[in-house]
Amino acid sequence: MALCLMYHNFVENEEDKAAFPRPHRRYVLTRTQFEKHLEVTEALNLCFLKPSDVLQEGRLDPDGVLLTFDDSWEGQEWAASALAERGISGIFFLNSGNLGASGMLSGDAVRSLADAGQEIGSHGVTHRFMTQMPCNALRASLGDSKADLEATGGREVRFMAVPGGRCDARVLDIARRAGYRGVFTSRPGFLSAVSSDFALNRMAVTADINSQRLMRILARPRLYLGWRLARYGVLSLERIFTEKRGGRGA
Repeated sequence: MALCLMYHNFVENEEDKAAFPRPHRRYVLTRTQFEKHLEVTEALNLCFLKPSDVLQEGRLDPDGVLLTFDDSWEGQEWAASALAERGISGIFFLNSGNLGASGMLSGDAVRSLADAGQEIGSHGVTHRFMTQMPCNALRASLGDSKADLEATGGREVRFMAVPGGRCDARVLDIARRAGYRGVFTSRPGFLSAVSSDFALNRMAVTADINSQRLMRILARPRLYLGWRLARYGVLSLERIFTEKRGGRGA
């Protein structure tokens, strides 16, 4: 069955990675590591899905893999070049309010990504968890980020991804009303077309997943996703408890 992989940031080497705070470092890969991931996927004869494939009717290619990228990091501009060399199109979920900030993509870079055939998606105006936002603020975040990214990239913004994986029925309803055609979550599982499920599963790719481990995961994804889904359920319960106690959650 099809998979959607979720990446974040990319740096030149391990020394550059060490400069990030520990919570962020887990989601930072070196360029070499990402290139090996692409090679592994190709070696297994898996095909790279296009973002538009998700909008088709029926099942996706069972050997298909869709690549997505979150949070607007400037390292994603290099990743987009690596994709372009291989004729791959991914989805870049961007926080519109963070563009141009230190370490983040610029507006010109976003336009270049769109012109090169990469899909631009929304990650909200900021990285604030959407389940914690009042309805009016959530509508504004989804509407404003969509409009701003469309103006910057010059293309329709068809998809969004929820920051921190925080998602519920209210977020999905407001996203649908705002004109999004699919919402990507952080829930581990196989990828389906939006005709089957408006909320789409993804598998987070973290720095501890080297090329050998990725090859094992892609060769037998059901086993790995089952383990990840069980852990995701535990973390979700912990987040609910923490947030009810007044904390920020994970």
